[in-house]
Amino acid sequence: MRTTTGTATAILLTLPLSSACIPTITDDLSLISSPRLLAIAAQPAEAAPSDGVALSALVAAPAGARRASIEWELCTSRKPLTELGAVNPAFLSPTRDMDASVERLLGQGDEIASDVPRDACSSFGPNPPPPQAGEQTGGRPVDPDPTGGYYQPVVAFLGRSPTLGTVRLSCGVPGLSPDERVEFGQRYRINENPRIDALHLGDGTVVPSDAADAGFTARRKANVSLETQWAACPRHSVCGDGICGEEEDATSCAGDCPAGASKGCTGAETYAWFDPGAEGIEDRREGILVTWYSTAGAFSERRVGVAETDPDAAHTKTTWTAPAKPGEETLWAVIRDDRGGVSWQSYRVRVE
Repeated sequence: MRTTTGTATAILLTLPLSSACIPTITDDLSLISSPRLLAIAAQPAEAAPSDGVALSALVAAPAGARRASIEWELCTSRKPLTELGAVNPAFLSPTRDMDASVERLLGQGDEIASDVPRDACSSFGPNPPPPQAGEQTGGRPVDPDPTGGYYQPVVAFLGRSPTLGTVRLSCGVPGLSPDERVEFGQRYRINENPRIDALHLGDGTVVPSDAADAGFTARRKANVSLETQWAACPRHSVCGDGICGEEEDATSCAGDCPAGASKGCTGAETYAWFDPGAEGIEDRREGILVTWYSTAGAFSERRVGVAETDPDAAHTKTTWTAPAKPGEETLWAVIRDDRGGVSWQSYRVRVE
């Protein structure tokens, strides 16, 4: 999934000394001055071919700004081997003619329902694709990401601007022995979207993310500490904790693992991963990344999180400097995990 790296920076243009002034251009990717599509989420966060998924988009905009409707499309063909991008470039062109061999129109709106194509694991996963016309053999399978994941691309057009999103595919792991395949199937749990449970301010105020009117007040030019908190996921399976761990199933712990469903954790989950180097299955912990946006003010760090190699924690912190002008502003926090899960939270701020 596309993310934007780097903190907010100011670029100073160097002009000849004879210039009357030297303008400063602020390249602050966290500042929302016009409608922008920030993130795409799938529910569930991981799905098998033919499964249904709900897709939603986060569009951030200043108060009163007019915005275009969102048009959704599903990529149905992988990119040519000669292309270096993430997907087929025809899939991202706002001026293209609809080509069913490349894309499928899903509909319009901030939220839509769709299904994972039946051939997703051969088009974008570990299964070899079938031969095309004039070919003797099919192409090579797609390589997994560092977490062992494969992804079905989707795109949301806000007007003519495309934003690429993905649905993590449940395709299994190629090359496992029969015993390893059984073990991996017993231990692996599909990904759950992460979720911000609460926002803690420096003055001790706690802003719950499920509040109907999530917001707070800040003084002009004040430095406001923003600490996002998410669920502390268990590192070992315990029946009765509400999470279906890798050592639990519908027989051993029906409460955590009801038949036909799997209760995941909305924080940094532990997941089974096949190490191709050691040729063994081991447990890993997801990393969590939180990206901040606002209609005014500035962040000390716009991208903060807890990496897989960091000490285990369920919170991260940044500082927002309120603008000098009083008024109503909006902050957005987008939370992502290493396996493609994403969700978001918005907060209204009254600057006084």
